[in-house]
Amino acid sequence: MFIRQNTAQKASTLAGYVVAYKIAKNNKPYSEGKFIKDCMMSMGKILCPEKIKEFKSVSLSRKTVTTQINVIATNLSTQFRQRIENFKYFSVTMDESTDRSDTAQLLIFIRGVDDEFDITEELACLQSIKGKTTGQIIYNEFSEGLQNLNAPISRLCNITTDGVPNMVGKNAGFSDETWGCLKSFKTQLSLFYNCMAKNDLTHFPRLKSMSPVSENKLKEFSQALKKPHTEFETRFQDFKNIQSSLDVFSIPFNVDPENVCAELQLEIIEMQYSTHLKQLFLNSTKLDFYRALPKAEFPKIIAHAQKIMAMFASSYVCEQTFSTMKLRKNSIRNRLTDEHLFALLKVASSQLVPAFENIMENQKNSICLTRLTRQSLRIKVKLII
Repeated sequence: MFIRQNTAQKASTLAGYVVAYKIAKNNKPYSEGKFIKDCMMSMGKILCPEKIKEFKSVSLSRKTVTTQINVIATNLSTQFRQRIENFKYFSVTMDESTDRSDTAQLLIFIRGVDDEFDITEELACLQSIKGKTTGQIIYNEFSEGLQNLNAPISRLCNITTDGVPNMVGKNAGFSDETWGCLKSFKTQLSLFYNCMAKNDLTHFPRLKSMSPVSENKLKEFSQALKKPHTEFETRFQDFKNIQSSLDVFSIPFNVDPENVCAELQLEIIEMQYSTHLKQLFLNSTKLDFYRALPKAEFPKIIAHAQKIMAMFASSYVCEQTFSTMKLRKNSIRNRLTDEHLFALLKVASSQLVPAFENIMENQKNSICLTRLTRQSLRIKVKLII
């Protein structure tokens, strides 16, 4: 009887955690638990009245749901710390925004790749900044966040903010399509500007079909075309600085070995003369190709690929999470604490799955420890009396 009761209690607690997880994952308020339980009870009475007692034993009060979401967030953070230990390289994206209570919140996401090219992208921390948000303060919060996660700064390969986007794919690192489009657009802008400057309207059919355009107008149009070209150069100057590195990753068989960094040259030459590897590159995704490269023969190229794959696409993930933050901490719920806010955002944004069995085991051990502590206190009180 005791074993059956203990099993039923465990199932009831687990069910509560699963529902709390769904509530946080779908950005629902804590109070949603009561509504869900009412629905469960109504369905239970119709579909399985003999199980109504089990449904009733599931605690979904606001307080319980709040606690369970915090516990789930802690479990996800623990899993993430364990993964960080195995990262070969990682990058950071961060952004700052003000919440409903006029508190500056700094979001820090980490994206890392391990030795097997498995990629993990998670919310690392939420740092509240009181007062003015200077560059030094943001740096201090950033450093503290990495230290708390035991993330070695020596493996940090890239930092992305809202002002410096790095076009990187979600699963395979750098996005070749995006980079190709950017280079194509830049070349077209340069061509259009040069043609207009020489009064060549070949690529402007509508303008060409009009009555003769004055030289002043053509000069005005030429200057108008120059502005986006200059803006493009400024905004995407980081691409120009690392173009060679990106080409080594995306088109390793087409690059000139003399134009890549010295430490990669010998491995690039060896790779380019391997018919087997060339065929593998053509028939595989980049992720599968770099996973299949012999580590003993191409250690530097593999490390280079891991750095590129660890890069963030942009700070969009921060902007997306800020939207969730404003949804959760609104005019009605503006007293939400930083701890609870982080737990909600962590669960909602995480790609990891909670280890419910570990959560249950930790809760069981915590209950046993609490009981032992109470018994110890009672014994001490009796001895004193």
